[in-house]
Amino acid sequence: ISLKIGITYVYLGDVYSEIQKYDSAEIVFTEALPYFEKASDLEYRARILASLGQVYYRMENYKDALDRMAAALVIYRQLHNSVEAAKLEKNIEIVKKRLGT
Repeated sequence: ISLKIGITYVYLGDVYSEIQKYDSAEIVFTEALPYFEKASDLEYRARILASLGQVYYRMENYKDALDRMAAALVIYRQLHNSVEAAKLEKNIEIVKKRLGT
């Protein structure tokens, strides 16, 4: 049941993000993360971290965006998910440009 709660938080975070309620999206994504850490669910952990990265980017919090995206990228590489890894690499480059690095 706890994973269902975590998944519900993820979907809720997606909705908040879509309607540009980034503070709320940040809260629910952050709430969701421990459910998947406890279950050792790497796929969802990476998804949440990537989503948090996008939320922070939209909030113009580029340092936290970069940190979350980089953490998600490590996991996607562990999972050999080259499609998601490639998306994150592209997004990380955009964030780095915003940071001037």
